[in-house]
Amino acid sequence: MQNRIPIKFWRNIADVLVLISIILTVLALVFLGNDIVIHWTADGIPNGNMNKWMFFVFPIFTVMSSLSYNSWMKGLKEEEIGGAFTVFLTYLFVVVETHIFLLNIKLIKPSFSLLLILFVFFALFFAVLVGVRLRRNK
Repeated sequence: MQNRIPIKFWRNIADVLVLISIILTVLALVFLGNDIVIHWTADGIPNGNMNKWMFFVFPIFTVMSSLSYNSWMKGLKEEEIGGAFTVFLTYLFVVVETHIFLLNIKLIKPSFSLLLILFVFFALFFAVLVGVRLRRNK
């Protein structure tokens, strides 16, 4: 078996997500201050900081996720679903990284952030399901 997704459609999506993660990391390192906020109180007051270098973790996780195809396929019979799960796991790390970045450049408020994550999470989940169904019907 191979670690890369054999289906070009899902492999291309995973590659784009890895590229987005790398770009966000570079932007965070250039534009954010030394400490980034990672936790807020219920009132929206920051109370947890971390060094901006933690952004290096996200590209590592997205690359590892994009190479997790082999692990997904141990319990699945269809390559299509394994590819979709791999892309979905990769996407989750990109969503978290984007979320932390947008909060720290103050484009979104902490109270709005959970709704944004849930919306994006379920929107992609249904898009992946639709993609699987459409490709299966071809």
